[in-house]
Amino acid sequence: MMALAACSNNTDAFKNSDINSSNSVSAMSDTITITEAELKDNPFVKPWETPYGVPPFDSIEDSHFMPAIKAGILELRKEIDEIVLNNDLPSFENTIVALDLAGSQLSKVSSTFGNITGTDTNDTLRSLQGKVSPLLTREYNKIQFNEDLFARVKFVYESRDSLNLDEQDARLLELTHRGFVRAGANLSLESKARIAKINEELSSLTTEFGQNILASTVGFKMEITNPEHLSGLSESFKASIKVGNEERWVVGLNRSPFETFMTQSTNRELRKKLFDGYRLRGSSGDSNNGPIVIKIAQLRSERAQLMGYKSHAHYQLEPRMAKTPEAAVAFLLRVWNPGLERAKNELTDIQSLIEADGETYKAEGQDWWHYAERVRQERYEFDDAALAPYLELNAVREGAFDVANKLFGISFEEVETPVWNPVV
Repeated sequence: MMALAACSNNTDAFKNSDINSSNSVSAMSDTITITEAELKDNPFVKPWETPYGVPPFDSIEDSHFMPAIKAGILELRKEIDEIVLNNDLPSFENTIVALDLAGSQLSKVSSTFGNITGTDTNDTLRSLQGKVSPLLTREYNKIQFNEDLFARVKFVYESRDSLNLDEQDARLLELTHRGFVRAGANLSLESKARIAKINEELSSLTTEFGQNILASTVGFKMEITNPEHLSGLSESFKASIKVGNEERWVVGLNRSPFETFMTQSTNRELRKKLFDGYRLRGSSGDSNNGPIVIKIAQLRSERAQLMGYKSHAHYQLEPRMAKTPEAAVAFLLRVWNPGLERAKNELTDIQSLIEADGETYKAEGQDWWHYAERVRQERYEFDDAALAPYLELNAVREGAFDVANKLFGISFEEVETPVWNPVV
């Protein structure tokens, strides 16, 4: 009876509330127009007749993204308006489920865009990324700060005890309501406007940060022209970094070649050069992330305080297992001393090997991979190179598939689908 009474009160309150779809955040979104000509032959606005609905990468061009994103935004706005202007009382189906399903077209475009910009980008896409990220942020700000939409979500949430939702639906309702609250839906219009601006700035800054890391990673190349400087490297690795038929070898900062070189090379000077290149990514020149990091920290702190939190860490951890920074730090400190003791023991072993080689220098970052591998070989007679012939790629893959089949009944079958790069 109490639940029914509460539901009745909520219903009366909602019926008596004002609906004003042009409220608070109308200025936060962009005026967007799109023509049929801009969408002509655009694969994002056509049904995908690919296996399992994977993106038709072979048909997607860089110029397709922005028109498709704009079309997706307009479709999302229409879906949100249909929820907000629904004359029926808010329900789980017409509000929470409808909101969960809204934006599928935009998600299809943005997820594909994120996949490509994160793996196979170019100057055109990087430039576009700088426009798309804040554009989408402004659009999501508009949704999160839509007072009429939040009123419907809040109505359903406050009626949850009478809805008889199953566990999955109850969780969706909880997360939807929490998402609005943690975005600032309960704040004043002034605070919402400031948070919207902060979100937009953070979107641009984090995009720039990632692009700087990528640019400095891709831009670093350590060239070797003296074959004597290849000492310690396996024949297969030397072949993989050799430039055509030239007497020239190039190592970059991608994780696999970086770690292989750091582990195998006996040339400490080159190990240091490569190590410093990796360590100092995004720290100088046009890719300097120093000022960006400071600005990101300042904006996150301001946003957290507007939301009523002591710090960004307090804001981020509240819905997570640790709950507070203090609890997270306490957990880390529990493993810190044992971990530090283990690291000191490994350092002692490494330093002993350095001195056994007749060297007098103290172990530094560029030495760790190389000597840690040597400790493994000398102490445990474990050699990755010796195992390699028995771990041929196709055999390992088939072995993994076989184990998955035996344990979980999962089978794997190769399918022909479009890919974003021929090497995939």
